[in-house]
Amino acid sequence: MPKYLEIAELLRSRLARGEYPAGKLPPLRKLAADMGVSYLTARHAVKTLKEAGWNRTRAARPLVAMVTPLWAFTEWHRAVRNSTEALGGQVRFIAYASDTDPNISEAINENEYDVIFLSLPDREDSRLLELVSRENDRVVVMFRDMSMYGIRSLLGADPVYIERFLELLVERGHRRIDAFGRDTDIRAGAGDRYRIWRNWLERHGIEGRFHEMKHQPFVPDDARAADFCRRKFAAEEFGEAVFCFNPTLASGFYRACFEHGLVPGRDISVFAFGDQEKAMLMTPALATVMNVGVEETIRDIIAEYCPGATRSEVLTFRLKHTEIHEGESIIQTFAGGK
Repeated sequence: MPKYLEIAELLRSRLARGEYPAGKLPPLRKLAADMGVSYLTARHAVKTLKEAGWNRTRAARPLVAMVTPLWAFTEWHRAVRNSTEALGGQVRFIAYASDTDPNISEAINENEYDVIFLSLPDREDSRLLELVSRENDRVVVMFRDMSMYGIRSLLGADPVYIERFLELLVERGHRRIDAFGRDTDIRAGAGDRYRIWRNWLERHGIEGRFHEMKHQPFVPDDARAADFCRRKFAAEEFGEAVFCFNPTLASGFYRACFEHGLVPGRDISVFAFGDQEKAMLMTPALATVMNVGVEETIRDIIAEYCPGATRSEVLTFRLKHTEIHEGESIIQTFAGGK
């Protein structure tokens, strides 16, 4: 097969996967350098594509970007991909590896995207906030309420459901319920989880201690959580029940439990918030507040950004349904509370 036909077929595949924003190919000289061919071969390949019916005109379908930390791929990422494809659109995942990674600002400044879902770095940056505010007609911030800045925000399950688990633990005999999270969680997206936990304990006269793990940017939390919890167990600082702010932290907590001869659901009660897919795969299955209807909610948002669609005035989107998954990690009857 002639080289220009090989390049044309590769370009056709890339366009079908949405690897070129809005179906727009790079300039010919850049394309030739990328493919390792001559300018004339690249031009011949593009000419062949055009003769086969391809052009740069945008179809009336959404082009979506998901800007996310490098290591993350959760139920939310899958929902963005599946919802975009269900609407006939294309999605690009743009990963960043540090708080100041230029990939973040470049993605937001890129005018080709109809909507950009942005998972913000843990460390707030005034320059980034200014940039997002300037492009707020196309950006939806995930997991943090930025509506006070006029920025559309997509939040997860209603954190008030944390109280359901706290009530359940007390019913089963617990009189101390600790919480485990990162220092940044108190002021970032998980701040509501801390406040609901703390306020509920104070209203009901239940003891509880917050175990604060120092955040280390762009280092996976599960291994660090295991090490943190090992030290806590060695010092006998954890109580009889622990609310982990997310299943990733809970997986590290589980590891430390097993190393100290403790089994969640038998010797200590544990529950978390969100990511029920991961929670259900843990052993024993982790109790968690479930994100229900993620794809439905994201699909409704993307539909507002389809070319020609009318956009609502809503600034804050929250999942329409919330449930709890009791799992196997909560003790049925805690004798120590009697």
